[in-house]
Amino acid sequence: RRAEPAAAATVPGAAPSAPRTPMQPRLTTTQPTTQLPAPRLPAHSSTREKFETEIIRSLLISYFAIVRKNLQDLVPKAIMHFLVNGARQEMQNTLVAKLYKEDELDEMFAEANEVVNQRRHCAEVVQALERSLDVLAELREIRVEC
Repeated sequence: RRAEPAAAATVPGAAPSAPRTPMQPRLTTTQPTTQLPAPRLPAHSSTREKFETEIIRSLLISYFAIVRKNLQDLVPKAIMHFLVNGARQEMQNTLVAKLYKEDELDEMFAEANEVVNQRRHCAEVVQALERSLDVLAELREIRVEC
């Protein structure tokens, strides 16, 4: 067996590759790889065992790819949960505290002059309609007596 040079691969267990072009990123230990080292099988292993080993190997690669994707999806959700929701809650608490100052409660709950005038007008209309109903009821009684 020949010893490989130490700088041949940048990732332990990664397969040796052709020289990289300027557009290809250099692999580092932080980048995920889908290359697993070839399994060490005993010399007397059958083709079935080799086949099953390759299936398990491909399933493991797929599983880790799914786990990595799930983690990538969870990071923005965690940021949203901890940072954005915390900031929203803090802003809401501040606004509610400013809104419910006791000095300004009477001023906030006071009705606008327009609403007061409209309520008075509606009350007058209701009274006029009730008087007209009374007059109509009297007219019916007069006609019945005749």
